[in-house]
Amino acid sequence: MSRALTAGRAAALLLLGGAAAGCASTGDPPGGPPDSEPPLVVRVAPDSGAVLTAPPDEVEIVLDEVVNERIAAPRPDIGGAVIFSPATGEVRVRWHRNRLSVRPRGGFRPGRVYRIELLPVLTDLRQNRMRAGRVIVFSTGPEIPG
Repeated sequence: MSRALTAGRAAALLLLGGAAAGCASTGDPPGGPPDSEPPLVVRVAPDSGAVLTAPPDEVEIVLDEVVNERIAAPRPDIGGAVIFSPATGEVRVRWHRNRLSVRPRGGFRPGRVYRIELLPVLTDLRQNRMRAGRVIVFSTGPEIPG
């Protein structure tokens, strides 16, 4: 009986050892040179400088590559990457791999000028950090003052 138990333990240890050997390790994936370029903003909707006839559902910031959901800032969640004005409550910033969506809790309201600043705290999957942020200013009614 003890011999069968020992054989069972040995089989379990071999199985665990094989599973551990097959685990992923950190390092560059094969197939091309390592990525050393930081993420860049490629599109913003609505465009900065736009005067809209109706408030948008959200502001969309699209980047050229997948970015990390966590950031290196005092507030480590993705919401710490954005400064929103005028803030009248909580601002929801959602991460969608290579895209961020920004929306104030009560939604955008007509007749206001909004300013959203994306701070240079986003990193790609290889920890390349953005070199510059981006400021987006748009209006939901009045002209944008100079």
